[in-house]
Amino acid sequence: MLEAFPRLKHAPITEALLDLRVQLPGAFAEGALEEFRGRVKASFPEERPIKRVHAQLAFGEGGAGVTTAAQEAVGSIFWSSSQKRAVQARLDGFSVNHVGDYEDWGALRADAQRYWQDFIAAAHPQRVIRCAARFINRIEIPAGDDLKMHMQTRPEIGDKLPQLMDEYFLRVVVPFSASRRAVITQTSIPAEDGAASTRRSILLDIDAFTEIDLAPDSPELWAEIEALRAVKNSCFFNSLQPETWRTYQ
Repeated sequence: MLEAFPRLKHAPITEALLDLRVQLPGAFAEGALEEFRGRVKASFPEERPIKRVHAQLAFGEGGAGVTTAAQEAVGSIFWSSSQKRAVQARLDGFSVNHVGDYEDWGALRADAQRYWQDFIAAAHPQRVIRCAARFINRIEIPAGDDLKMHMQTRPEIGDKLPQLMDEYFLRVVVPFSASRRAVITQTSIPAEDGAASTRRSILLDIDAFTEIDLAPDSPELWAEIEALRAVKNSCFFNSLQPETWRTYQ
């Protein structure tokens, strides 16, 4: 049983999304996309295509180079007028995004459940094979502080080297059960305008996911998503020092 954590009134979340990967009966046909578009356009009037790029590399005496490249349309992302909410319909699944204005878990889950029904009606997925809860956080700390003062999960530098880092990138995959995993990515990013000399920013990206095999309307699907929320919370609170996450209460 994963431990409970407090709700942070000022959580440093810059983007949150729930993603469901599916098996479709066939290609995501234009008719299915058109139906989904019609169902969500009142709330999400702006549509942008999602494309996959295929490139072929050639190797010769002069090195490697791209000889051919092609783009394949794999779905669309639909944005609200505020650009703070989005839903995606793709060849491989569905997502709901809250960007820059995260309210709370209940609102994110409610949007996912609501528009998931629209996706089911339009695309008729056969099975759900993967689900994920991804949260991207921007952590602000004083520029001169040792990283270990604020982060429990962090890169380590050899004892004889300077213990401060101007830049870094860290990615780890943590197993929580036979099927549940979390990808924790940390990287240093430029500080907000006007704060570069006194603050440093760390991007803490937590992607909790599980491989499953469930019917699209199975109640177990949302129970699994709730379990991923617990995984995500564990990664967040146990990656930061308590004194740091308490600043967001």
